[in-house]
Amino acid sequence: MKKYINIVDRLLSNCIARWSPIMGSICYEWTLSVCNKGYGNLSMWDKTTKSRIYKRGHILLWELVNGRRVRDGYTLDHVCLNTRCIRPDHLEEVTRAVNTARGNQTRHGYAATA
Repeated sequence: MKKYINIVDRLLSNCIARWSPIMGSICYEWTLSVCNKGYGNLSMWDKTTKSRIYKRGHILLWELVNGRRVRDGYTLDHVCLNTRCIRPDHLEEVTRAVNTARGNQTRHGYAATA
C-alpha cells in the first residue's frame, strides 16, 4: 500500500489546482512533460523488468484509485475538457466511439454528454 501512496504523492506533487467551471471543482493540472495532444507524461523505473515505463498521468492515477486497468476497447474521457487534468473523478471510462463523438461535439461548440 505504501508503494501506491508514494506514486500518488509523486503525481499530485507535480500538479497545480485550477478551477474547472465545467465540473464546478478543481482540476489537478499536470505541470511537467506533456505529449503532443496535451496529456501529462511520466516515466518510472520498473525494478521487475529493469526497464523504464512511460505512462500518462491521468491513466495511472485513475487505475490506482479504481484498483484496475482501463477495460479493453475503452478509454478515459476528460469530462472537464482539460487534457492536463489527472483528477480521477474528472475522468469517465467510455468506449472510444463515445470519446470520439464527445470530442467532435466539443470542438464544434457543444457540451460533452453521453
